[in-house]
Amino acid sequence: MKKLLSTILISALWQVSIAQNQANMYLSGEFNSWETNPMTYRGLGTPSWICSLQYTGTTGDNGFKFRDSQNNWDHNWGAGTGFTYSSKVTFYSGGTNGTINMTQNKYYVFIF
Repeated sequence: MKKLLSTILISALWQVSIAQNQANMYLSGEFNSWETNPMTYRGLGTPSWICSLQYTGTTGDNGFKFRDSQNNWDHNWGAGTGFTYSSKVTFYSGGTNGTINMTQNKYYVFIF
């Protein structure tokens, strides 16, 4: 059985001091009842994080944000817009949710 993988490329703008010192990032959205999916720090010259998940909900649009704390929403980043796969989108500190259309039982990779 083949498993399809969709990639979402996301760029973020925030204060350099936060980016350089931030080892933990989380993905939260409608697809996980706004709980936290931990992201893996890649630190490949430019700080970046990656998270993959299988979407098991009903096919449709899902809002989501990135955040740097599992316990609170003090520092979060949102795109404030819908976007398509493999697109580069800027997320803003404190911005409103980004939205992506997800298909039930497919796998997704988020790179922030």
